[in-house]
Amino acid sequence: MCSSGRVPYRPRSSPWPRDREGKPVRFIAQLCFADSRDILGDLPGDVLLIYGDDDSLLVEPERLAFEWSSLGIGELAFEVPKIAASERLTPYYGVIHRTGDWPDVLEEIPGRYRCPWLLSVFEGTKIGGLPRFIQDEPTVAGRFLCALGSISANYSAYPLINESERRGWSDGDLMIGDMGSLYLFLDPQGRVRAESQCY
Repeated sequence: MCSSGRVPYRPRSSPWPRDREGKPVRFIAQLCFADSRDILGDLPGDVLLIYGDDDSLLVEPERLAFEWSSLGIGELAFEVPKIAASERLTPYYGVIHRTGDWPDVLEEIPGRYRCPWLLSVFEGTKIGGLPRFIQDEPTVAGRFLCALGSISANYSAYPLINESERRGWSDGDLMIGDMGSLYLFLDPQGRVRAESQCY
């Protein structure tokens, strides 16, 4: 479903995205939609790659670079351009977990839970369904594709599905402002549009 911090799924021969000054842009994450066509329909590709820096993730999401790849690439990229150690992201991988959104939960179970709105629509990295906005409804046009959430590892055993040891947040973890999310939409012209929100 999703991964961050490693080598993106793209052809080895494709030129790397660059910023306004011509420097290579950091690879942030990739989301694979191959198993989500039943909920999203037609898309420009199978895998969406996201590039940018911390400022573009939170303050200027219009500066993020997006690239679509399709499964079946012959010669895959095997390395990324060198970037400063302070900008490198810790590799993380997501797994498929099908669930549903429950937007009417507040009407159906009032008073039974301390924060019932947290039950209605999943917050964090997700493909399709309904977005759970941290703040106000965004002004970005298009249909909702996915959300990319900040990495939040707690200090208990199994903070992540494949790690048994206790750990907290580290400098290389993907952080969008203060535990925020990046929301991605596909506009009528097939362009990916983004908006980020945080606490």
